[in-house]
This record gives sequence, structure tokens and C-alpha cells, in this order.
Amino acid sequence: MKQKDRLPKNNKMLETARKLRREMTPQERKLWNVFLKSYPVKIYRQRIIESYVVDFYCAKAKLVIELDGPIHEHEQSMQHDINRDERLRAYGLEIFRISNHDIETHFSSVCACIDAEIQQRSPSPSHWRAGQAHTERIRPDISGIVVPCCLAQQQLDKGRSSRSI
Repeated sequence: MKQKDRLPKNNKMLETARKLRREMTPQERKLWNVFLKSYPVKIYRQRIIESYVVDFYCAKAKLVIELDGPIHEHEQSMQHDINRDERLRAYGLEIFRISNHDIETHFSSVCACIDAEIQQRSPSPSHWRAGQAHTERIRPDISGIVVPCCLAQQQLDKGRSSRSI
């Protein structure tokens, strides 16, 4: 990433980010280990942007991936998420919210949606074959029938303006 494209980072959050990496939720761990860790485009986990620690971040696609558990359903948490998303969007980032429930029940669809979003927002690396999604290449058990993600991505999550599935 070019110096001018760097996002601000509060180094006081380093220990928090490290702790979150060590203590990932089961859903974060599954998404990271099965799909994102070996993705052909670099994905960071528990990345610091300003004073926020985002679950996953793809700099090439300017995409933040957030996994939402039950705590995000509370009014105070929802307002915090809205404020945070607005702040992150000011840097040209897209926020892609995924419920923990969707990770547990529709994992292949979630992976396909993330793959489609990254490919749409960034130029495809030369080693990707045209028309071949990462979900088809990485593990055969996650490339089953996929629910069209474009519909799920367009849904708003309880008043949030970021993409949700």
C-alpha cells in the first residue's frame, strides 16, 4: 500500500488487537482458517483503523468484514456500529456485515459473497482464472449450491447503511 493510502492507526490499540487475534470467536476462527487466511488477496484480521479494531480488512478492495453476534442487536451497540461505520466510510471503505448465525448456517454462501465483493472491488490477480471463484478452489466442502448473494448484500440490517448478509 502506498504511503498516501495508509489508514490512520492508533498504536495504543496494538495490545487489544493482539488479544482479539488470540481470542477470536468460533465464527471468526472458522472464517479465517477455512477461507480468508489462504485467500489470494491479502486479508488482515483484527486490523486497527483509527481507534477501531475491525474483524477483517482487505486493503486492496478497501473492504472491512465485520461479524456480528448477539451483542450487536442491542440499541447502544447498534448506534456505536452506525457511528463507527460512518467514520470508516469516510476513508472510502465498504463495510460488509455478516451475522454469526450466517457463518454457522450458510457458510458457503457467506464465502461466495465475500469472494464476489472482493473481486468486484479490486482487480483480479493474474493467477485467478477468469470466472473461477475462490470458493471453488480452496475447499470442495464449501463450494456447494450458493444462494445468490447480491440479494442478501442489498438488505439493510436494522437501519444500518452498510451491507449485510
